Amino acid sequence: MFSNYLKLTIRTLNKQKIQGAINLFGLSVGIAVSLLLLLFVQNELSYDTTHAKADRIHRAWVLEDYGAGRQHFNTTTPVPLGPTLKESLPEIEMFARYDRVGATVRRGDVGFNERLYMVDDSFIDIFDFEILDGRKDGMFSSQDHIVLTRSSAERYFGQEDPIGQTMIIEVGDETRQFVVSGLLEDTPLNSSLQFEFLIPFSVSEWLYPERMFTSWFNVSPETYILFREGASIAEAEAKMKPLFNRLLADRLEPDQYSVGFQPLLDIRMNPDFPQGYSTVINPFYVQILLGIAILVLAIACINFVMLSVGRAHGRAREIGVRKVFGAQRTQLMGQYWGEAVLMTAFSLVLGIGIAYFLLPGFNDLASRSLEITFTSSTLLLLGGLFVSVSLLAGLYPAVVLSSFNPVDALHGNIGGRGERSLIRKGLVIAQFSLSIFLMVGTIVMGDQLGFLQDKDL
Repeated sequence: MFSNYLKLTIRTLNKQKIQGAINLFGLSVGIAVSLLLLLFVQNELSYDTTHAKADRIHRAWVLEDYGAGRQHFNTTTPVPLGPTLKESLPEIEMFARYDRVGATVRRGDVGFNERLYMVDDSFIDIFDFEILDGRKDGMFSSQDHIVLTRSSAERYFGQEDPIGQTMIIEVGDETRQFVVSGLLEDTPLNSSLQFEFLIPFSVSEWLYPERMFTSWFNVSPETYILFREGASIAEAEAKMKPLFNRLLADRLEPDQYSVGFQPLLDIRMNPDFPQGYSTVINPFYVQILLGIAILVLAIACINFVMLSVGRAHGRAREIGVRKVFGAQRTQLMGQYWGEAVLMTAFSLVLGIGIAYFLLPGFNDLASRSLEITFTSSTLLLLGGLFVSVSLLAGLYPAVVLSSFNPVDALHGNIGGRGERSLIRKGLVIAQFSLSIFLMVGTIVMGDQLGFLQDKDL
């Protein structure tokens, strides 16, 4: 049956080459644009989900409240916060601080200005960044250790094995020598934590002024907390104000100093929290892009339906002959729906090719590094697109074409009347309405994004 449908579909496309090509290409472009937008949305929604303990990882925040207009809300925290929380809360399994350092990194004649991140040795245990080389328990065992990612290792060492090699780090007027103790895979694109160099947090003794190690009012590192399995975050947060009321009783009024915990999976798309070292976006724009993807796909499907039904005149006698020879309506529906499914499959393949071609430009426009890789999530997305388009684009033409009266069909008298005519008119109106809504929404969103970029500048 499949081979029969395939032959009939190819034969139909050969008979109506121009109309078929227009229909195929139109649906392919719609699928390509929707695929790019859905890849963007999928990437945003999957942020930080690669970590096995993501649901137990939280980022600490600090709020100093001295009254109206005198509030300081930060997701960068005091240096002593992590150790104090670990000592005071049995709910905490471990913590890791994460702080950015600007430095010049040199290896022989090769040198670049880089961003390094100081981390506690528990950082590798809390987060699941892939280790390519080096002992997990020895990566930060010495102050002179440095961990690279694949990209930074290739930049400085080419194809050489970097483990055990030395690098020079210059911060201000001071210079230190570090030994490469570990190699990690590049951080995933959908990770809030983006780095190429990690050094032990103990190096902070070299970089911080002495007061930073005891001050509760100077913030610099982000502090990540791993809670024990089954621990209540609400109970842990309830202990914060009493703890800091006691610790800071000689300097602050009660409840002026608050500490809380933001879930790791909440960081990427929650602009209610101050931005730390991770980029935060407004979820509204992700929702808008998802809406645009759906609109583009809907318009492409309606266009496919209208062109398919419009070609019905050319197939009227075929339909009439099949019915005269005893073909049941369900059989005809299966045939025409099967043709639509095959057309959708062709369009999907062509759409993926178009998306590959457009992807570099889309990445430049969106400031992303998205890739079309056939992972389980991407295959699920493509499968969802295929099923959705097959249902949307194939059902109505199959119903319409299989409903023609055989006598009328043989005489070519299949003009749109009654309910079918109203449905076609409704589809035309819907297509124009969706197109206008899409254009207006795109213009408004572009203006808002431009305003926000000007504001950031």
